[in-house]
Amino acid sequence: MTDEKKEEPCKPVWEQSWAMQQAYDWLNDELFIGTLPPVMLTLSRNNNIIGGYFTPSRWFNEDGLAIGEIAINANCLKASGIVRAMVVLLHEMLHLWQYSHGKPSRAGYHNQEWADKSKEIGLKPYTLDGKETGQAVDTVLIPGGLAEKAIADMPEEFTVPWMTEPMDNPYPPGEGGGGAGSGQEGPGSGQGGAPEPQKQGIPPASETKKSGTRHKYTCPVCGFNLWGKPGGHFECMDCNQMIIEMTGTGGESE
Repeated sequence: MTDEKKEEPCKPVWEQSWAMQQAYDWLNDELFIGTLPPVMLTLSRNNNIIGGYFTPSRWFNEDGLAIGEIAINANCLKASGIVRAMVVLLHEMLHLWQYSHGKPSRAGYHNQEWADKSKEIGLKPYTLDGKETGQAVDTVLIPGGLAEKAIADMPEEFTVPWMTEPMDNPYPPGEGGGGAGSGQEGPGSGQGGAPEPQKQGIPPASETKKSGTRHKYTCPVCGFNLWGKPGGHFECMDCNQMIIEMTGTGGESE
């Protein structure tokens, strides 16, 4: 008999989950002094422009302990790279911070407290019309800021080891890539930005809403789409999720 060492089997679920947890813990310690509570970290996969979302009290254990969920669109990993994925993760961690320690506004709204905390940790919030608060807000790294340094210093083994080929994106690079930060159920919830990367620190040019235009709305979980007037509020009954107004994706004229 040979004394050959058995090769360790590949364990992709464990490897991916472990790396995501380590990345979360690292960013929690570096940018939130470890004050964020446990959360379930998941990967979603859809071909819309939402990069991620946070939902409070989504998971329960047998003792009745409730924790929130942070989901990252897996398309971010290959299409936009690990740095963009970490920016989306931080965007959602900011929603978790506000839900746990701050004063959230209505479901999914990015208020001034949220925007101030974003800038404090090194993320620049912006909307398509040049504001830093609102229902649809994206974030980019502030050059030389704390978030940029925390991501750069993150141990390599904490970055997710498994990537996925993106689903066909209905929006070409540079189009439809604005913030997707509208809400999930409950206060303090929201979405990160688009899988397609924006130029760092350069918000998109403002767009003027046309009278009589219908906007696209998308469920961030199942990808169900509908069209309606700007500023509407809809819920996906199958997923129990608020349907997101895809601000900046263009519209249909009525």
